[in-house]
Amino acid sequence: MHCDTLPAPLRMRCDTDEVKSVSVLEGDSVTLNTDVKVQKDDQILWVYRLDSSETRIAEIYKQIIDMFDSDVMYGDRLRMDRQSGSLTIRNIRTTDSGLYKLSIFSKNISYRSFSVNVYGEYN
Repeated sequence: MHCDTLPAPLRMRCDTDEVKSVSVLEGDSVTLNTDVKVQKDDQILWVYRLDSSETRIAEIYKQIIDMFDSDVMYGDRLRMDRQSGSLTIRNIRTTDSGLYKLSIFSKNISYRSFSVNVYGEYN
């Protein structure tokens, strides 16, 4: 979702999209930072996008964490920080490469994306 697709009253509270490129060596860990402190009624949503398919992988809403079915794709390698909503992928694999989309619904609304490129030792 983009700020310009929101109704006018919400558009004024929306920060525009930004994409951050992240390169990481296979087997390492990576943390995708939200740069926020989660408040009581905030919603932080992480979505993984590969090609045209999007999958919800983690969410904090009203201080409750839901990891959806992320264990299917990540096993126990995925963690969401309760205080910041930042997402950490441990022992990252090349199959984890893709676009990680972050939606933050707080006093303001913001959207960010992280383009994660996992490369092997010989790439």
